[in-house]
Amino acid sequence: MRGCGERKDKGLYLESIPGEDGLPIEHFIFDLPIPINQEPFRAPILYRDEKSGVYHVLIWVGKKFYESPFDFIEEASVKGVSRRIPKNFPIEKLSRKSVMLFVHSDAILQNWRELTEKLKEQGISHIPCPKNREEHQSLKENCIALLYYLMKGEETGKEDSAGRWVKRRIGDLDYSIPNPVEELNFMPVFKTGIFLYAPITNIAYISKDGKVEESIAEKANECKLPVIVKEE
Repeated sequence: MRGCGERKDKGLYLESIPGEDGLPIEHFIFDLPIPINQEPFRAPILYRDEKSGVYHVLIWVGKKFYESPFDFIEEASVKGVSRRIPKNFPIEKLSRKSVMLFVHSDAILQNWRELTEKLKEQGISHIPCPKNREEHQSLKENCIALLYYLMKGEETGKEDSAGRWVKRRIGDLDYSIPNPVEELNFMPVFKTGIFLYAPITNIAYISKDGKVEESIAEKANECKLPVIVKEE
């Protein structure tokens, strides 16, 4: 099960399904995330790149289901991406070049310098930057990996130069992160940002009885992406 729950019958979903020879999730992370002046929104937003003319989809990842961007990233790395869209969404405007762009309210840590000083005081000299950037790893620049230190979990007993590690759960998935925040005496200040993108491999229509609504079938004929009927 995903962190946001099960898929709905007769629902329409954008999917990004990793292939056997696909790139690792780290390739698709923005580090740093891209700042965006955007209030929370429920339905995905169609966005047109003025330079290329390609349409993309902005998707809000809510804290109710994914407290941190890394909860979503870790789930996507294992299960791929599946995000519901309204049935009247203009899927005919999407193409093979279209991507999903994921937005989270806590994507960018603004007072990162204060946090790095507190980490150094605890003997932490190296953090696991997903892009393996030396300036990020050595705490000389802001890095999305600093968000790890603002999350909580169960002790694992593992400890290294990145700190003490804890186990965290999202949906039915467990993963490990370094050093919980409660020992740091630090109050984070966040900014909304786009933290991840994912190519749209196909569109899924969930139908437990195998039947397809006429309006969905018409949309599928106009769509440049594969539209696949699935039972769940």
